[in-house]
Amino acid sequence: MGDRIQEPELGGDLGDRGGARFHRYADRRVHRVDASTEEILWQFQTPSGIIGQPVTWEHDGTQYVTVTSGIGGVYAPKIPDANLVHVPAGGSLRTFALWSEARRGRQHGR
Repeated sequence: MGDRIQEPELGGDLGDRGGARFHRYADRRVHRVDASTEEILWQFQTPSGIIGQPVTWEHDGTQYVTVTSGIGGVYAPKIPDANLVHVPAGGSLRTFALWSEARRGRQHGR
C-alpha cells in the first residue's frame, strides 16, 4: 500500500504478534500499520465510523481481530469534523483472520 497515515485517530492502538498496530477512525477506516514505519499494510472500510477499541484473540492457532462500527447517537453530532458529516450511522461487527500457525509453519518450512 505504501501510504502513511495523515490524520489523528480516536483512542489507542492495538498491537499484534507480527510487529504491527491497528488504528481505527471515525470516518469508517481501520488500518494495520507497521509499528516502526507507520506504513499501511492493510486497510478496510466499515459501514459506519469506528469509535470502539479493536480486540484480538487466538483460536486453534489463528489470530483474529474484531472491530465494532457504529458512529451515531449523541456522539456524532458533537464531533466538529466536516469529514464525518456523511458517515452513516448504524452498527456492525467485523472479524478478520490475521495469521495461523499452520500457514506460518508452511511459510517457514515447518
